Amino acid sequence: MKLREIAHSRTGDKGNILDVSVISHDPAHCAHVCAELTPEWMKAWLENIVRGRVIRHELPKLAALDFVLGKALGGRRDSLPRG
Repeated sequence: MKLREIAHSRTGDKGNILDVSVISHDPAHCAHVCAELTPEWMKAWLENIVRGRVIRHELPKLAALDFVLGKALGGRRDSLPRG
């Protein structure tokens, strides 16, 4: 099964931070997506552009994950926002 068969994604950026959201088409698939898409997996998958931390936020009511990837994209900011 390919990820695109059970989920879609949205991306955005700000300075040197990349944001990737993965949203399950069906909430029933959310547990499987959450089990497979770890911060370590995301960093390895994007290893050519991500040099910093990867933080994963779970959004169960939306059947989604949001990844914040630091030190990506060659922007000026070198770290993730604090807080």
